[in-house]
Amino acid sequence: MKDFSELLSIAFLLSSERGATVQEIAERFGYSSRSSIYSDFGNIYKHFGMVVEATEERRGPTGREVVQRISKDDWAQFRSSLIGKMLTDDDRLMLSFMMESIGSLSPLVSVSKDTLIPRLRNLVGDMMIKPSGSKGYFALSDAKNLLTLLKAQTDKSYLYIDYNSERTKLWPLKCFVFSGGIYCYVLRDDGVVYNISVPRIERITIPLAKSSEKRPDTDFDIDKALADPFGIIPWEEEFTAVVRLDKWQGLYELEKSWPDSVKIEDAGDYYIFTVRTTGKYWLKRWVLSLGEKAEFLEPEFIRDEIRTEIEEMLSFYQRDKSSL
Repeated sequence: MKDFSELLSIAFLLSSERGATVQEIAERFGYSSRSSIYSDFGNIYKHFGMVVEATEERRGPTGREVVQRISKDDWAQFRSSLIGKMLTDDDRLMLSFMMESIGSLSPLVSVSKDTLIPRLRNLVGDMMIKPSGSKGYFALSDAKNLLTLLKAQTDKSYLYIDYNSERTKLWPLKCFVFSGGIYCYVLRDDGVVYNISVPRIERITIPLAKSSEKRPDTDFDIDKALADPFGIIPWEEEFTAVVRLDKWQGLYELEKSWPDSVKIEDAGDYYIFTVRTTGKYWLKRWVLSLGEKAEFLEPEFIRDEIRTEIEEMLSFYQRDKSSL
């Protein structure tokens, strides 16, 4: 009998649109006899509850062949029940958040080495991905309030959140990762939407009884907000910014997965970086971090603000350290 992981791989193959012949299964999984294959068909039914059925079809140069299949309904029922047994609701919420974060512009997110990875290994066998010894920017297991926020986000329910020494009734709308931190867009009773830093939450109180109170309406476009790479601290209005990048910095930025709000164009000896954003603060910080590799061109008033900041920085380094 093949081990759990191999039986699962055979079942996955048989659940595909094409199915597989006994010969194809033997070659792919290293069986030495047809009887061993049919024996494992029985084991798939015994352990997974899925029936392997044979149908004769026209396939390949040999004409008609017997093709083995597992029905889509059997596979769907098995997958749903197995994931339900192996991963808790909390696991699935954290897994979804992790995968979404890795797929965004966020830095890599470390998962808990003590829970999620071992559970996934039990589900699919040995995995190529192994947790590193370092946490990177943060580990999901350290974000003590994240799971509570994700549950409320899913249920569209409110929480009482103590933040900056004030308690406010808030509906979590979307938790996300930005530049190594975890944030959450929240909605107030009056319809105002803003974001808070999850690690800075002082306390969360869950209502004792599940309320039927409807979440306030809002026209806030979360997808648009998350597509703005600098908009975590929004300015009062949206604007188009243009930045000149030197050749090597432009090539480096092209390697990143910027959202559609960003355009990077080759201008010969340099690149032009254009972004539609509300994030004046983070855009300025980004340009300043690039030093002589970037020159902010437009809008002019932000260029003037950056010039003033550079002059103030220069004054720090021109003074004698002994005077500090």
